[in-house]
Amino acid sequence: MNENAKCGYDKAIFFADMNIRTIWSVFTALVAVNTFLVLLATFLFSHLKNSNSLTTIIGIIGLFICFMWVLIMHRSIAFFQFYLAWARKYEKDAFDETVILMRASEAFGKGKAVTIGDQEESRRLSIGSVRVMYLIDSIVVLYALIYTYILIYGGDLPWK
Repeated sequence: MNENAKCGYDKAIFFADMNIRTIWSVFTALVAVNTFLVLLATFLFSHLKNSNSLTTIIGIIGLFICFMWVLIMHRSIAFFQFYLAWARKYEKDAFDETVILMRASEAFGKGKAVTIGDQEESRRLSIGSVRVMYLIDSIVVLYALIYTYILIYGGDLPWK
């Protein structure tokens, strides 16, 4: 076993773990902030007769947050993938041929079948290779559409 590669592997796994925790914390916080802004705009629509200027400000702030959200998430995911790539490289250098966790997880994440240990059957990710970034982006787009609606229609709610 190559000790330098083992140390590199441990560090890459540590940074990948730290990064993914940060990604989901930021994602959760931004969902909460956006939900609060949408609820605030809805409250203003419902309770104030002349709330157009406030809702316009909320719409602009919301769209700005969505734009920053996409940038933050894409950069964070890129760093996460960077650390995983190093972990795969160091795993190959540090361990014998039986340790393939990082390389097998990459294939599994892409929807490919992976054999675990001496099992005769392979396991496959049931939803295929849906990338998490697409799901995150779709949530951001949903909020951006809500803010766009707020900007275009001001205080005119469809259910009024």
